[in-house]
Amino acid sequence: MVQQVSPFLEANYGWNFGEGGWNTGMDSNLLKFSFMFDKNIDSIVASLPAAVNGQAHYLTTDSRLYFAVGSTYYSTPVPKWFTVVLKSSGQTYQFNGTALVQVDTPVQIDSRLDAVELTVSSLGTAAFEDVSAFAT
Repeated sequence: MVQQVSPFLEANYGWNFGEGGWNTGMDSNLLKFSFMFDKNIDSIVASLPAAVNGQAHYLTTDSRLYFAVGSTYYSTPVPKWFTVVLKSSGQTYQFNGTALVQVDTPVQIDSRLDAVELTVSSLGTAAFEDVSAFAT
């Protein structure tokens, strides 16, 4: 019989050495761990669709990850700073402790850096002149 439940992924643990009856608890653990290693979700939803084997969803109403095995949903809390990938777009999202936030792609970051460089170069040399005389 499971003795404890982990506060992180709600995984079962604490069976006594040689103890029987850990089938459902360990099955649940292995399903959670295999999903957490995969990190791919099918959608970000406000309500769960019918369970389809192999699909996973992030539910916005309770900030949990749900994954279907057969016709049954299993769920796990999302660890802070955990990332998932939305299968349809390849976009990465990170859990900030309350919600999923889209992570910028390298192209988006490069574009923002280019904009900063353009702004700095448009200031001209006046932006870099010595202003120590004004300090006295």
